[in-house]
Amino acid sequence: MPQMFVPGAGWLSIEPGAFAEVIIEQSVGIAIGEDGLDRNDERLKLSCDAQSGPVLPAIIHQSPNIGYFSERDVNFFSRDGLIPNMPLSLALRFTSIREIRTGEKVILALPGFTRTGAGPIPHNNPHFDDAVWDPINRHLEFVVKHVVRANFRQDLLLEQDRSKIQLPASGIARDSPYFTLSTDAEAGPVERLPIMSNPPAGSLQDVALSYNPPTASAIASIFLRFRATMQLEEYDVIEVNLPSFVGPTFDLITSEQIQDLNAHDADMPFHGVWSNSKPDKLLVLMVACNKSLPANTTFHLVISSSAGIRMPAQAISQNQQDFKISSNAKAGPVVAQPITSVRSVGAFVNSLGEGVNMAYDSCVDDKDVPMHSPGAFCTVRLSFSVDMAILAGVLCCTVCSRIMRVPGACFYAE
Repeated sequence: MPQMFVPGAGWLSIEPGAFAEVIIEQSVGIAIGEDGLDRNDERLKLSCDAQSGPVLPAIIHQSPNIGYFSERDVNFFSRDGLIPNMPLSLALRFTSIREIRTGEKVILALPGFTRTGAGPIPHNNPHFDDAVWDPINRHLEFVVKHVVRANFRQDLLLEQDRSKIQLPASGIARDSPYFTLSTDAEAGPVERLPIMSNPPAGSLQDVALSYNPPTASAIASIFLRFRATMQLEEYDVIEVNLPSFVGPTFDLITSEQIQDLNAHDADMPFHGVWSNSKPDKLLVLMVACNKSLPANTTFHLVISSSAGIRMPAQAISQNQQDFKISSNAKAGPVVAQPITSVRSVGAFVNSLGEGVNMAYDSCVDDKDVPMHSPGAFCTVRLSFSVDMAILAGVLCCTVCSRIMRVPGACFYAE
């Protein structure tokens, strides 16, 4: 067994003729140079100033070779923007300082990514066979078909319609250290070297929209819940597209008009504005100056009815898909995506969208004598269109206090 020495663990003597092994821990901070190492690299030398017999720098007899990617970038893009759980195109660029021979592999690790398709993935680089997705290890394998010469840049493009590779549900951070590039090249292997750059993509999850009162055309408080998987920094914006809602032409919403039900006593980090301009009706929430909100924070915001936002005159169906949320967050923007949970609201409207029309005729007194004055019994006619489904057996009521002897009447849909 060799004598083992760890620098910093104390001074120990090595007996003449002993076989020693010196371990220099990773924590010491010695890094391999970006030009890699040749096998038995002559630049590696060992010397000793032992009084009983000093040794001048001598070439180390045996050492492994190590490669390096001097350039390594990955870009993600899509026709509709980067959307979590949706397919994207992938562009990989790298330069290896060592030759990569036929049959050897380059591996791009993409933790969190998934793929809906099956089989090899075609691309545009003739030096490599079609890419292969490993669903267990979440990486792409590129097997060399024609030798990749050292220091020659390589570009590979995998288009979204063919690759079917999907962005993680939680989005991705800018220049993520978890995306790595490796190769088993005999001339210089590389193991899980972090890529140098990638674009960010945020995600807004667990999004829910509600209101109080849930009444058509009413001025209401707006309840908005969401979890931002990315950090939100000062002046980052959350935009909520609320078509058919109505509010002030352009009015500020102060932090005092916003409450977070998850943090009652905390300072409100948002202030807002309502934009009533066409074509979009937008509720804009901006992170206040000098505020920074950690990733994966869940907010349950209430925008007070004092902001003057009015509900649509039309019905809102359960989980209606035309209400959307987006963000320009610097740590990871989010393109507009449908709000997943939307509270339903019913509405009766006439042909002008102004509610229910009511008329009455055949009015008589308690002796069936025609009468058109207070106290008469009348046939009441209601005319309206229904913006929501009314199933058989559902009870509908009219409340006619102050104008009718009977304060209300109910009927069932058939």
